[in-house]
Amino acid sequence: MKWVPKHCLVALLTLLFAAGCAQQQTSVRTHPDFANNRVNIERIAVVPPIVEFHTVEFSGEGVRNLEQEARFEKLLIERAVLALQNRGYTPVVVDREEVSHELANFNVDLGKLRQQYQQASERLYKQHHVSFEESVSFQESVGEAASIVASYADADAVLLMRYSGFEKTGGALAKDVAVSVLVGLLTGYVPVQEAEGEFIEVAVLDGVTGNVLWVNAASKAQANNSALSEAFTALQDDIDTLPSEAPTMVNAELTEADVNLVEESSETEEISL
Repeated sequence: MKWVPKHCLVALLTLLFAAGCAQQQTSVRTHPDFANNRVNIERIAVVPPIVEFHTVEFSGEGVRNLEQEARFEKLLIERAVLALQNRGYTPVVVDREEVSHELANFNVDLGKLRQQYQQASERLYKQHHVSFEESVSFQESVGEAASIVASYADADAVLLMRYSGFEKTGGALAKDVAVSVLVGLLTGYVPVQEAEGEFIEVAVLDGVTGNVLWVNAASKAQANNSALSEAFTALQDDIDTLPSEAPTMVNAELTEADVNLVEESSETEEISL
């Protein structure tokens, strides 16, 4: 089951609006066990993210851009791997096609996990920003769905990501300019129409209890995958810091590009995402 695109777009607009007025608040949600280091998480399964990217045409309709979606899915996985390594975790990349070839139930189990998390996410984000004190007291769970998916990679936790982005065509931008000029003539105020934007939500789920250990959401007025870096900034380091290792691939081989990416990251103390 997929997350509803409308939910992502509404969240994107809300976060963009709220960013300037939430300086004393946070979009992070943390389970008390994770906040107080009462869980030992080392291996984190990085499962295929949900990615939806729309090209907004002159009519205002958004058309799915499958090429961009494939590109962003790859980027999300690569950058999530580096972000986790940089915080002392061991990422285990789970390739959907390779796993489902031998384990036909994987897609079904992942779908159930996404469905359970969507329900938890709606409860977690009734308010997009909360106080820092409140942010470490959330106790949501997805039940056994997380442990089932984690077992495919022999992992302690599961990383879920969903991404929603858009970009406007030249015709759509020209239409925005015309509307802005008209509104400016009538009101004296010229509204700014964003040409592109993105929203991402990242969650770490306990692979034993199913507790939502940590989740964050971020948005940007660009569609360049930079929101992922902002979301990961608040993820705490593994208390048992591990040396940087190449991500383990489940039933899949590392490509030459992946190897180069990991080798580059191991030589850098701080990774710019």
